[in-house]
Amino acid sequence: MTNKTVNTFTLDELEKLFINIPRKKLLFGPTPFHKLENISKDYEVDIFMKREEVGGPSNFGGNKIRKLEFIMGQAIEDKTDYIITYGAYQSNSAMQIATACNICGIKPILFLGDTKAQRIIEEPTGNLFLSRMLDAEIINVDKPEPVDSLDLNPLWNKVINECHKKKEELESKGYKVLFLPVGSTHEYGFVSDVLMFKELLEQSEKEGVELDYIFHTNGSGGTLPGMIAAKLMTGLNIKLRSINVRTWKEGSLITKKICLERVKYIFDRLIVPCPSDEEIYAEMNIDENYMHPGYGIPNPAAEDVIRELACKEGLFVDYTYSGKGFSGLKDYIQKGLVPKNSKVVFIHTGGVVALFSDPAMVKNLYK
Repeated sequence: MTNKTVNTFTLDELEKLFINIPRKKLLFGPTPFHKLENISKDYEVDIFMKREEVGGPSNFGGNKIRKLEFIMGQAIEDKTDYIITYGAYQSNSAMQIATACNICGIKPILFLGDTKAQRIIEEPTGNLFLSRMLDAEIINVDKPEPVDSLDLNPLWNKVINECHKKKEELESKGYKVLFLPVGSTHEYGFVSDVLMFKELLEQSEKEGVELDYIFHTNGSGGTLPGMIAAKLMTGLNIKLRSINVRTWKEGSLITKKICLERVKYIFDRLIVPCPSDEEIYAEMNIDENYMHPGYGIPNPAAEDVIRELACKEGLFVDYTYSGKGFSGLKDYIQKGLVPKNSKVVFIHTGGVVALFSDPAMVKNLYK
């Protein structure tokens, strides 16, 4: 059914909405789109992979580079000196931000939240190693003790507070500072996934494929708002399915209400009339059944698909994001929630460096 509130746009018309938005070219795009031949045969569903993890500019990329094109474009225009961000100690987003900052001549400061048992300081691995190699300023923040029982996010609230204190300190010295929330979820970058949606549809059309579903792994909610906006703008019938690796319950760092506001911001920034809240909420198909036992911790279903994709497609996914997301897709197919012979694209958002972060986390992935 075509959306009734928003005037529908062709894919070419979507591109024209971005003419006056600051942008720094960083992405090596379009990112690849290809069929997983062996997996598709086994599952009896045509499954395609949108390869956002190979978008560059580094060897270890991810979908945050799309957002950073627009974030950096505005930062350069604003003559920004420092960018401050935060994440887990193995944050792939923080590493990509440091990469983009180096290219753009902006100094990155990374606040990495941690528990004392997890932190690897003397011999950094994975993204922590890469972030140090990128010469980013890294500030480690431990979980507060004792923890306030009423605080749902004690570590991250402490980290965010430290970020803002550093920002105020630098600004008091006359520097221009931009703060990027976790996962590069800044309002400047939300529009980027409208173009990703456009890109994957152009690629599927070129392959003669009419997609039924888009599956993706959903964490800090940076990708979904752009896809919702693009779907509503184009009026297409494709179904969005978000497999969560973090809870979106009320009081969490990200909720459906926050996602709603991000979608509305995209319409405002692109100067397009916004649909109703009900129409936007209807596109939020959030599933939290696959994120156990916790963020960044493997589960058996994710480990199974990580091995399966590697052995049958030569394709690597991680246990924090795409492994859990793809395990959700597999389960949907097995339960008949995605019918046989459907055409599905799964968005590989990156994070593969996690496979090299902690040997204890990946010991079940090989014989």
